[in-house]
Amino acid sequence: MRYPAPVHSKIEELRDLVSMWPVKIDFNNIVNWICQFDPQDCETAIRVLRNLNVIGYEDLNQALSIAYSKLLRKALEKGTRITGKNTLFAGIGDAGKSGSMVSYHFRLVNDDVSEENFIDEPTIEYLEKGYVENVVLIDDFVSTGNQAKEEINTLTQKVTVFGVKNIFL
Repeated sequence: MRYPAPVHSKIEELRDLVSMWPVKIDFNNIVNWICQFDPQDCETAIRVLRNLNVIGYEDLNQALSIAYSKLLRKALEKGTRITGKNTLFAGIGDAGKSGSMVSYHFRLVNDDVSEENFIDEPTIEYLEKGYVENVVLIDDFVSTGNQAKEEINTLTQKVTVFGVKNIFL
């Protein structure tokens, strides 16, 4: 296969890099990702890959467990507790986005977080009755923060009228 010159000269380095990642990824997918860039930008894409922090499932589960511990501490600092009766969780973005996938894993890793504490039609009733003090938004990546900021602003306008005191990200 012919690659742009910046990619061709780095093939072995890229193979070594990808082989060290804790997840299996088809090397051709990596090369195709790089080749989608203009040739003058391929080196930048390769630099991104060199500095990418790829985590496996065990690392993800550990990170989600740590995040939950931090959430519990932060809630106590704000004078509230995260419980099954006063807290709703939601992935950021639409159902097909990574926020819902990560929130699913978050629930599996943290046993005391129930499926019933994730926002859906029945839980909206608890919100409307004023039972919910905390809403926790879950996502895997906060880049510029624009999506999170928009989600928080929209959510704040909708839920504070029902007595929600805290929105955690």
